[in-house]
Amino acid sequence: MSRLAAPADPDARLWYRLRTGRQAAFPVWQLLSVALQHVVTDPRPETAERYEATVRAELRAVDPSFSAEWCADYPEVSTALRRLHRIGRTTAVDDVLRAYQVNQQVHIAVAQRLVPAGASLLQQAGRLPGRGASSAEQAMCDRFFWVDRAVISPAPSTPPPARLLSSRAGAAPDSGSRSQPGRFPCGDQP
Repeated sequence: MSRLAAPADPDARLWYRLRTGRQAAFPVWQLLSVALQHVVTDPRPETAERYEATVRAELRAVDPSFSAEWCADYPEVSTALRRLHRIGRTTAVDDVLRAYQVNQQVHIAVAQRLVPAGASLLQQAGRLPGRGASSAEQAMCDRFFWVDRAVISPAPSTPPPARLLSSRAGAAPDSGSRSQPGRFPCGDQP
């Protein structure tokens, strides 16, 4: 996953992970907020019939075996999870695996409610899960979900503003200062 490779320096890596984690979490929180508001204003659950007539019908129209496994990120996540199972057990590894298991349980519960017959479109089309997707299938999946893959925030090529501010004031940041490069809790802002 070279496009999101974390820095080698442990302190910079810590801040990198905090930032990218927040950047990933913010849109999820926004979507969760909208979904919760929808539940408050329209508490009727989605039905299997509605899901079949709308979502699955559109997926099937794109490709009869359409699968979420076609998402370009799926193989990387799947590979990383297999690696986690092979490394030594630690609290961090157990936490990630437990979170993944909870995610899978939620996915299965939603699938059982919306697709009571239990077979995915991929399975209904006679294909086996876990066999990977072609680049055409990955592109199709991105188009369907309106995903445009592009770098949106390249690594900064200039010193962070706080470093500039501290040098203008004539004081160099000390080793514990939060104004050093890579130590901004909320982005590189003065």
